[in-house]
Amino acid sequence: MDPTQMLEEVTDRVMQSVGEAQQAEMAEVLARRKQKRDIKNEAHLYLLKFLINVEEVDQHTKK
Repeated sequence: MDPTQMLEEVTDRVMQSVGEAQQAEMAEVLARRKQKRDIKNEAHLYLLKFLINVEEVDQHTKK
């Protein structure tokens, strides 16, 4: 195998490894974003439930 061909092969392997690492990093970023979004949605849900309960109590006390 000539040096040029060896260099091309090594370069291809390195580029493949870099691509795989970038994909893994992007998957982690997306997973963290989803987790943050899920937490935020859950917090909003609890807030809505709380506000509904407050409204119900308020209606009962006004009667």
